[in-house]
Amino acid sequence: MKKHEKFLADYIKYEKKYSTENGLQYELHCHDQYEINYILDGDVVFLMEGMEFRPPKNSVLLIAPHKFHGLYTLSDRPYIRYQIHFYPDLLNNDEEQLLLLPFSKDNVMFCNADRFHLDHYMEAIDDCQILDSWLLNIAIRSRLISILTQLNAISASGISGEEIDPIAKEILNYINDHLTETLYVEEIAKKFFMSKNYLTKIFR
Repeated sequence: MKKHEKFLADYIKYEKKYSTENGLQYELHCHDQYEINYILDGDVVFLMEGMEFRPPKNSVLLIAPHKFHGLYTLSDRPYIRYQIHFYPDLLNNDEEQLLLLPFSKDNVMFCNADRFHLDHYMEAIDDCQILDSWLLNIAIRSRLISILTQLNAISASGISGEEIDPIAKEILNYINDHLTETLYVEEIAKKFFMSKNYLTKIFR
């Protein structure tokens, strides 16, 4: 059995997928969007650029644009994931420079994402579809930035359960608290008394 809940808007596609089909397979493909997969449960293997990932429950797999990827299930154990495809057009240049860094790192799979309540952030995107059109783009943009902020926190903490760098945590909290404002790398660096280069280095 397969079930998809889908929500489309400008520059973004949100889906919640559920399947109990053994041998379910998505052929290798690539696209020009960023992709966030939050695996709630399932016995699944992702293939990406010649590598295999077998994400456990409550893990995140990030896929950058133009990366060939696909997946297949290994059993009829319920496979449930949230998935978001989005274009960087939703972000300004400085937000893109800071918030998309986890997609370019060597490690793009993170476990224990439930520690960061990522499911609530993903569901907040789904809630946007009930909003009036004049509010929709504002809500989607702010909620996507919240998700990307959480992903940076997850990436900074790593999969071993290490605590996030306190400086990085403070910066991420600041970004999350100012979602409705236009933020620039130079201004954030000045607020935290550091250079622009040092600020971007913290998140690499």
